[in-house]
Amino acid sequence: KICSSFFKAPMTIVCKEFERYNNGYGPKIECPILQCGMMAAGLPWNDPIDFKTKLLRLKDALALVVLQRDQSEGRVSLSWLGTPEVSYELCDEDKSSMLLGLDGILKILVSSGADYLTTGHNNDFGIDLECEQATSCTADVLKSKKMGTYLDEVQKRGIEKHRTSVFSAHQMGSCRMGISDQDSVVNKNGEIWECADCYIMDASVFPTASGANPMLTVLSISHMLSNRLVKKLKYDEKIE
Repeated sequence: KICSSFFKAPMTIVCKEFERYNNGYGPKIECPILQCGMMAAGLPWNDPIDFKTKLLRLKDALALVVLQRDQSEGRVSLSWLGTPEVSYELCDEDKSSMLLGLDGILKILVSSGADYLTTGHNNDFGIDLECEQATSCTADVLKSKKMGTYLDEVQKRGIEKHRTSVFSAHQMGSCRMGISDQDSVVNKNGEIWECADCYIMDASVFPTASGANPMLTVLSISHMLSNRLVKKLKYDEKIE
C-alpha cells in the first residue's frame, strides 16, 4: 500500500501508552512527515545497494519516532578557540525508556500490516515479513519466532553512541530559570543573574525538558516575561 507520508501533516498522532514509565519520563510515540532527506538521514548505512533499495521504497514507508523526555543533561562550553562546544550523553534511564518505545513502535507497525521493518541502528539490515503478513494473522506474526528474535536483537543493540540515529528537537533549558544564581541562569523575570537588564524569553529558560512540543509553553512564558518587562520600563519599578 502506498503511504506517501511525505505529503501528510506532521505530528498529528501521538501514542501515550508508555509516558508514565520511569516516573513520568517515559517515551511518547509520534508519526512525523517522512521526506527523502529525513529518511536518508535516519537510515543506517550498511552498503550502497541496501541504502538505495530502502530509499526507493520511500512512497511505501511510514516512520514512527520515539519522543523521549530526557533526564540526561548536557553542557555548552567554550573551546580554547572561543567557539561553543556541546556535550551530551544519554543516561541509562533514558536509553531504557527509548528502547521500550522502540519495541512498541515495531509492534505497532506489524499490527498495522507492515511487511518490512528496520530501525536506526547502524548494523540493522531490517526484517522482511512479507510472507508472514500474507499467510498469517497479525497476532501470529507478532508471536512468531522470527519476530521475537528480531525484537530481542533490537534490545541487545541498545542505544549506543554513534551507532544509533538519535535526533534532538526543541532544545530547551540551556539558560534555565530559577530562584538562585547557584543553579540557574535567569531569575523569575527572565533577567540574567550576572548581567542586569539583559533578558532571555524563549525555550532556554525552561527549568527542565517538557517532553512534548513546547510551542504553547514558549508563547506563554514569553508573554508573561515581556509583560513584566513592559511594566518595569513603564513604571521604572521592581517587578513583583
